Amino acid sequence: MAAHTPGLNTLRPYQLDWVRAILDSIEAERGDSFCIEMSRQSGKNEGSAQLELVVMTTLAEQMRISPSLVKVAPTDKPQARLSRKRLRAVAKQAGIKCRTSDGVVYIGHGEATFLSAQPESDIAGHTANPLLEVDEAQDVDVDKFDHDVKPMAAANNATTVYYGTAWSDHDLLAMARAAALADEVRDGRRRSFIVEWDVLGDISSQYRAFVLGERARLGARHPLFTTQYMMEQVAGGGRLLTPALVAQLQGEHDRKRKRPGPALIAAGLDVSGGESTANKTDATVLTLGAVTTPSKADTPGNYLAVLDQHSWTNLPHDQLIPAIIDICRAWHVQRLAVDATGLGQTVARLLASRLGGNVVELVTYTRPVKSQLGFDMQSSIATGRMKMWADDGSPEHSNTMEQARLAKMDLLPGNYIAWYVGENDGNDDELNSMALLNRAAGSVQDRRARRRR
Repeated sequence: MAAHTPGLNTLRPYQLDWVRAILDSIEAERGDSFCIEMSRQSGKNEGSAQLELVVMTTLAEQMRISPSLVKVAPTDKPQARLSRKRLRAVAKQAGIKCRTSDGVVYIGHGEATFLSAQPESDIAGHTANPLLEVDEAQDVDVDKFDHDVKPMAAANNATTVYYGTAWSDHDLLAMARAAALADEVRDGRRRSFIVEWDVLGDISSQYRAFVLGERARLGARHPLFTTQYMMEQVAGGGRLLTPALVAQLQGEHDRKRKRPGPALIAAGLDVSGGESTANKTDATVLTLGAVTTPSKADTPGNYLAVLDQHSWTNLPHDQLIPAIIDICRAWHVQRLAVDATGLGQTVARLLASRLGGNVVELVTYTRPVKSQLGFDMQSSIATGRMKMWADDGSPEHSNTMEQARLAKMDLLPGNYIAWYVGENDGNDDELNSMALLNRAAGSVQDRRARRRR
């Protein structure tokens, strides 16, 4: 493909590598399958749009075809719509006329259809020629792809391209990578293109600074960093906290049974009957910690020393709520994050009415919320910003650290995780309380410092 082909001269070398390989497969009518994995914001969507434009213009004229491209994404809004918008934008930049009707982009004698691959979408029956693309393939359901999407390539032996960032070792993108690598071994033609963050980082100082900031914030081995920027797959069915993170969580400071001087205090409350599994012996757990705000503006977060923990089992709410209020007032808690899921909602609202809405945060557990709590706790531990009090032989310390060791992590589509302690391993009340404490600590501000300024 000539270097002056519209759009290709705007691409970086690492984008041109895979674009040209795909165009070669189309021209030779081989129907190869490619796996393109690129770090976040490094130009995957731009390269895809330029590829589509070339196929619909220069390549269509050379091959004397009227192309019918199909691109599927995990959702229609925003993902499929954004891809459609990007194709129109690159066509406009190249001075090529296009029009859109019913979600289809028409350029010359060709068309590009952008579809949602959500499990409930009705997309079967479309035909791709000569290109079928799967955007964010790690989030596309494998059964949906096999049943409705892959057959689109059959009639014309369309070249298939899977785009995304690494996530689990058993999703659609991981399967596409494995297949591409196997095909490479068979015939020597490259089909798997993995672009880690430092490829663009060596070109763009701004991108490098951003990614290094993310590494400092999350930790170098955080799943979100290793998958989205280093393209490392995460093994399914793993632990929420690796043995190294459990060891990192253990601090050296003493447990405190009352507020230590003028410390800034945060707390997390896991409520019995909230998010916990019904078959377990459920407890309400309150964990308290001292927060230190960073002295430098570019430090990625507050520091948290876990200081104390209280637990109640089968205590009526009319006794439980006053006990929690007394402790929070004695400790001068600045921020309290409460599990407001299910029965916990009543307790959370009563605490907010007594302690103040500016103190109490109601946290309703949904998939994204629970996932973020787990990710944030991983990050705080990995970067040394969260420490448990020194082992004092107490059941509170023992239970919390044991739950940290036992907690499992399942990978879910959309870069979410589910984390829990298995039914046969006991409870996760203390660990949930710790995760909520970590959330509360992140929003604590040193008002004293502001007054001094």
